[in-house]
Amino acid sequence: MVDRLRTLISCCYPELLFAFFIYGAGGIIGVVLSSEIAAEPSRFVPLQRFDPYYEAYPIIKNNLKGIIYLISGLLSFGVSTAIILVYNGVTLGDGIVASLQVMPASDVFLRLVPHGLIEIAGIMLGSAAGFQSLICLLASLRGKEVKLDIYLRKFCGLLFLSISLIVLAGFIEAYITVIFINQG
Repeated sequence: MVDRLRTLISCCYPELLFAFFIYGAGGIIGVVLSSEIAAEPSRFVPLQRFDPYYEAYPIIKNNLKGIIYLISGLLSFGVSTAIILVYNGVTLGDGIVASLQVMPASDVFLRLVPHGLIEIAGIMLGSAAGFQSLICLLASLRGKEVKLDIYLRKFCGLLFLSISLIVLAGFIEAYITVIFINQG
């Protein structure tokens, strides 16, 4: 099983790198644009504690919607995936800068890192799935034989991994990140 995961990730390295580059560029844009805007208290909404049995569901549901939007790039040869990656990157960059203006860096770190690393990995895998039609098109334009079953298997594998990580990140955000927030 681990070998299959390793093979899937390694064969999708270009798509993952492309997704990370676009997401990172969006993050930089978000930081630059956010630093131009004065911090307003209304931009920051503190995380409040809700019923623990209901808390993870809306987070997971919201993040899975994002994955659905990312994989829609399959229908647009990756264009919609790239646009959504830039938007998510801008949102993250802006959110980090806005948060740093109202709380210490250690608090921002504790609010983002526990779930953020897993969530971003899920976003990158979902993006790689959304770029599969573009990769298939580019291979065809280069004159390579295109085996659709291979691209479909890669898409399904990436989608499964992405959804798994997004669900895991949702539970971590709902139940573990809150522990760090409530300690502050």
